Order: sequence, then C-alpha cells, then structure tokens
Amino acid sequence: MAFLGELSVALLCLLIVYFLCVRDRKRLPPLATESMFTTIAAMTTSDAPWFVLSLAQKYPGRVFRMRVPQWRPWVVIADGPTARAVLRARAADKPSLYSNFDGMTAGWASFFTSPDGPRWAHARKGVSHAFTSSLIRDKLDALQSCAALGLRLDVLSASGEEFDAAQLMIELMIDVLGETVLAGFDFGMLRGGGDSSGMGLRFLEAVEPALIEYALKRTNNPLRKLMAFAIPEARAAGRAAVELMRIANEVMEEFRSRREAAASASEREELDATIIGKLVSNPNYAHEQERAADVVTFLIAGHDTTGFTLAWTLYELAAHPEIADRLAADLRSNNEVAPERSEYLAAVINESMRLWPVAAMGSLRVLAEDLALSDGAVIPAGAICSIPFLPVHRTAPVQDAGTFKPERWLKNVEPSLKENFMPFSTGRRNCVGQTLALAELKRFLALIVTGYKLELVRPPKSDYFLTLKPADGRLRVSRRPPMSH
Repeated sequence: MAFLGELSVALLCLLIVYFLCVRDRKRLPPLATESMFTTIAAMTTSDAPWFVLSLAQKYPGRVFRMRVPQWRPWVVIADGPTARAVLRARAADKPSLYSNFDGMTAGWASFFTSPDGPRWAHARKGVSHAFTSSLIRDKLDALQSCAALGLRLDVLSASGEEFDAAQLMIELMIDVLGETVLAGFDFGMLRGGGDSSGMGLRFLEAVEPALIEYALKRTNNPLRKLMAFAIPEARAAGRAAVELMRIANEVMEEFRSRREAAASASEREELDATIIGKLVSNPNYAHEQERAADVVTFLIAGHDTTGFTLAWTLYELAAHPEIADRLAADLRSNNEVAPERSEYLAAVINESMRLWPVAAMGSLRVLAEDLALSDGAVIPAGAICSIPFLPVHRTAPVQDAGTFKPERWLKNVEPSLKENFMPFSTGRRNCVGQTLALAELKRFLALIVTGYKLELVRPPKSDYFLTLKPADGRLRVSRRPPMSH
C-alpha cells in the first residue's frame, strides 16, 4: 500500500509538471505545410527567393517556420519591423551555418562569415574609413572606367548590336573594383579580356561555381558536404575556391610592389588610404590567408551586387521608356555633373532595389533571447531567423507592390514602404560598402541614361545563387538626342 501511495504521489507530480509545461509552452509562429523534401528541393534551386515569397504571402503576419534539416526552429521573417528588430538586436548573431560560405575561401573564415567578436570587429573597423563619402567621391571623379564604358556603348550604339546588360555591368564593376577597392589595379575588362594576367577572366570563371556550391547548395542541404567527394560539381567548386584565394594573394602582392615603388610619401599615403591599403596594413590578422579571404569577400560582394543592380535598373528603364526619359531630363537639368543631387535618380534606384534586391535571401541570425511577436507568438532563443529581403520588400503593405513606380519614393512616402526596405541590411552587420555602391549606381546610371536611349529586346529571367541575377535578357542602345533649349 505504501508503494501505491508513493506511485500516486509521483504520478500526481508528473501531471502537475505536464500541465504547467503545457500552460507555459510558447506559441511558435505557424509551420509551413510544405514537406522537408519539397522545401530542400526548392531552396537549392535558383527559384529559392520566389518559393519563400510564395510562402510569405500565405501568412498575414509574414513570420512562419519552415521544415528544414535543423534541430532548432527555422523561422522566416518577411515582416520589415520584425526583421529590423532581429537585425539590430544585440542578442542576435550570425549562426554557424555561415561557415558553409568559408568554402569559397578554401576554408578560411572571412569577416563576412565570422560571428561577432575580435575577428569581425578589427576587419570591419580597419576598412571603414576607406568608405567615407569624400574619399569615394575623389575616386569616382578619377575613374577611367567611365570613359571605357562610354566607348563600349558608342560601339554598341553604332552597330545596333543587342547585348546582355548583366554581363556588361559585371565587366564594368570588376574594372571599378580594381580602380577603387584595389587602389588602381587594372583589370581592363571593358577593353575586351582583362589585364595581362587575365585575372578578371580568371575571377569570373572561378566565382560562379564556388557561389553555387557553397552559398546555395550546401547552405540549404547540410548533407551535401558529406558526399562532396563523389559530386563532380562540388570538387570543381573546391578547385575554384583555391583559384579565388590565389587571385587574392596575387592582388595583395601586386599592391605591395606598387606601394614600395611609389615615388613619394604622399603617393604611399594615398595608397594606404584605400580599402586594399587598409586591409594589407591591418596588423590584427592572425594569418595572411585571413587577409586573402577578406579580399575575396570584397571582390565577390562588390562586383555582382552593384553590377546586377545596375542591370536590373537598366532593364526596368528600358521596359518603361517614359521613366527613362523623365530621368534623363532631370539629370540633364542638373548639368549632368551632380547625379547625387537628383531625387528622381535616387527614387529610381530605390524602386529597382525594392523589386530586385540582389541579396534576395538576405541574412541569417540566431537569437540568444526569446522575441515576442505582436500576435502573441514567440520566436524562441536558439531559433535561426531567416530574413529574406525579396519577400520583405514584395509583401510590404503598399499599393501596387509588384509594380515599378519610382514616384512612390518622392513625396509622402508611406511609412510601411520604408519599414520594409532594407537592400543593404541594417544594424551593426549591415553592408560596409553601401556608400560606395550607391555612389557607383548614381554615377553610372547618370552616364548611361543621359547619353543613351534603351530598347528592351528581351526581358531577363531571375536567376538566384547568393545574388539575384537578371539572366538571358537583351538590350539595344542608341545615342540620346541633345536636350532642346
């Protein structure tokens, strides 16, 4: 009888604990009905952003869970205010999943993939001064790439030949990276093949297979790493990553040689003030290959993000010639010398980045504390938060959210538009190069739109692998007539 009494007490205690747990159990965001197999299959293709967008449109709160091979909750946040709260939270950091990206740098962690801490902090702080507006203006004013782009467009205009805007803008941005980030390195891509070492072409050949493998396939399928030795594409990506690191080391060696050969102290100081100069002189790197990993990161992050944004914008302007004509007139009224002062140009760029954010799948964060949502649900501590910028932008509660309308950015801008707009992320881990990127966008769009009319021959398709590319589109250009007085 005593045993039965003890058993009854034990069962009663278990029941009390159970009901307390049920009462206090957190209500998580809704779980998407798509199976794990369907989710993995969709997330490892170039349509991943559109798959997530289709899910986000089903949930009024735009916050939901997906079935992925992770032991902790995977929460997608397509609501701008909630996304901002996570990205700005001190109790949120980049998850270990970002180590998959280190495959692109042959296993060496970059400042982009590193969690908060000394490695990230010294690298970010070390280059931040090189991105100040005054230094960027000086660099852009001296760009040889502007003249090279004008020559290429003149040839295309004279011949009437159609061209792939994404390819041309990528070639342009590699040249611009050489002149800005790498302190005057001559890739020469717009001249038809690159510098004497063919480094620009080598970089383009290596970067795509590395991105597809490490930024898309392995990030969304953790099991792929275990079978990489048996997958030809994975082995090729490994060789491509080694080539990217080799290019980075060659770039640093070339810079050091150029600095050593500088004719004066002022010339050396000018070189030291550049991004590559700050990076090479930073004494806090534990290994030279960490520097190389950061060089690769700047080259990857700086060429296709801005290049594809330029291309998406050109395709939108070609599809909306009345907007292109208005923009050209606005820029010409500013004497073509101050694109940064054109509110309409800023509006066109914002609208292009809203519809086509090249960082379409955004950022990941892991929470150290619970986050309560307005509907009573809770994102628990330890959850991985996926903040995909394309669904954030396109599910915003604004009128005609899927339409290209630059005017929405000019007057009486809807608060929800701003709240759901974050093409460069936000918080302390936002894009360190956004000032340079915006200045480049304004400079080159002004050059193209004021000088040339755009004809849409074939609209592009979206192709995603880390960045959202306008693929297989075609444009034709012709000289824009002089402004009548």
